[in-house]
Amino acid sequence: MPYVFGKQYSATELITTGGLAPVESQIYVDKGKIRMELPSASGKVVAIIRPDMQTVYWVIVARKQLLMLPFDPERIKKQVPPMTAIQGRSEPLGLDTVLGVLCKKCRLTNESGRTFLLWTDATQDTPVKISAEDGTYTLVWKNYQAGPQNAGLFAPPDDYQDVEMPLPMKLPAPLRLPPKDLGS
Repeated sequence: MPYVFGKQYSATELITTGGLAPVESQIYVDKGKIRMELPSASGKVVAIIRPDMQTVYWVIVARKQLLMLPFDPERIKKQVPPMTAIQGRSEPLGLDTVLGVLCKKCRLTNESGRTFLLWTDATQDTPVKISAEDGTYTLVWKNYQAGPQNAGLFAPPDDYQDVEMPLPMKLPAPLRLPPKDLGS
């Protein structure tokens, strides 16, 4: 297995999709719980992903609103890069330099057969970049800090108004799949 993503870390991410300008977000991960802080037209939006509660919270900061949605792991598995190498679905591609960092490069295949290229720091074994092989998606990590995260980051705010979807609307799947617990 070439790489397993950390279970506890924070980082700044630059995400590029569909040829658009990169979007900078902050991510916090702690044992399957994920918090992503994203810019939006009305200010900051926070996604709190809680697989343990089977819930995704969308926090609209400027409006002090909270939207709760069910967590759908099967939908996420089909859309995002794999967070662990799948037996027989990873291929080491040697060394490469990305953003001035010597990296190990490999090809990963997700549950639906989509392929991604992953670069990890050759000395620290932390992620540097991942991209869909077809060029439709790129993610670059900056300021990667391994370690436990504050539990409060993964709780929805108490003083926000709960809102419901007016129409059946599909929000994009979160960009992260929680790392698999390899110890269980």
